[in-house]
Amino acid sequence: MLAVGETIIRAFAVTDSSGIYLADTWKFVGRISSVLVQDTLLFVSTEKDQLWICLISDSLDISLLSIIDFASRPQAMMIVDGRLVAFARNDMFVFDYSDPESPIRDTVITLPVPVLGAIRRDNKLYTVGPLGVGIYDLDGVIPELVECGGRPGSILDVEGNVLATTNGGAIHIYRLSEDAQPTPPPEPLPYSFVLSQNYPNPFNSGTSIDYSLPTPSRVSIVVYNILGQRVITLVDEEKPAGDYTAHWDGSNRSGDHVASGVYFYRLEAADFINSKKMILLK
Repeated sequence: MLAVGETIIRAFAVTDSSGIYLADTWKFVGRISSVLVQDTLLFVSTEKDQLWICLISDSLDISLLSIIDFASRPQAMMIVDGRLVAFARNDMFVFDYSDPESPIRDTVITLPVPVLGAIRRDNKLYTVGPLGVGIYDLDGVIPELVECGGRPGSILDVEGNVLATTNGGAIHIYRLSEDAQPTPPPEPLPYSFVLSQNYPNPFNSGTSIDYSLPTPSRVSIVVYNILGQRVITLVDEEKPAGDYTAHWDGSNRSGDHVASGVYFYRLEAADFINSKKMILLK
């Protein structure tokens, strides 16, 4: 029995008398994202964008066999037809781990929606992530998305035609239809906070400011003059994750048009703060 912490895994042994005792504590570098046990092999993914393959001994010691590096953190793992499948953002990686000391990447399949948790049932793959649930048909060579929707989450299970997900604060239950039709995937969410340069710049009658939110956030966009005085607040509200555009027509809080010159706009969202310069010409 395993208990997973932030950077450690505690291995408990169950005795013949149904007693339980702590056999060992395994430590890893980086916060643990996902754990999978297959026979005597332990697969652990960490926030260091790595997947560790370890051998579990009869005495519940572990020895490191190999480490697989990724471009982004593997969030979910499973064994499918003797292959290790790892999901990192929109990519599904398939590995031949018949030699666990030298795993070989067979293929990479880019899915239309990002994945934080995944499970396979018969010929269907069920995933959940920041865009909600994705259901794939595995009859073909490449998984085919047949339905998507629902709420964001990270863990799920499927039993019959009932699917359960959780976002850590609530459990969401879905009843699955038997005649799911292919559904176009939603637009992907940004992976980081972004504040773009306004356009046009310099500008005359008005300008636009694009920004991106990877998570729901309280957003503030304020325009300041060169003296650091607040000119106008363009945005001050809660917004869901996504891409947005704010507009400024060159007026202040009173509705009067300001003079030509250099101005600054500042975005604050969650822990992200960034400012950029723009020029108003008349």
